[in-house]
Amino acid sequence: MLAEFTGQGNGTRFFTAVLSQNDKMFGIISKRLTVAKFNDRAIRLYEKMGFSREAEFVKGSTEFIIMIKIEA
Repeated sequence: MLAEFTGQGNGTRFFTAVLSQNDKMFGIISKRLTVAKFNDRAIRLYEKMGFSREAEFVKGSTEFIIMIKIEA
């Protein structure tokens, strides 16, 4: 997201819309995503949205976190 649009709740609104559309289209109850470990803002957003850290791995020189969310 462009810097001029950060810090205004746009990421939360966008990610909420993506998850909602995903649920409507596919009815998926578990979700997994991968995020670069240096991306603190995204990680905070994903944790706020109910994702938890599941595993970590390195590809090249970049560390990544796998996050999951399981809904009942």
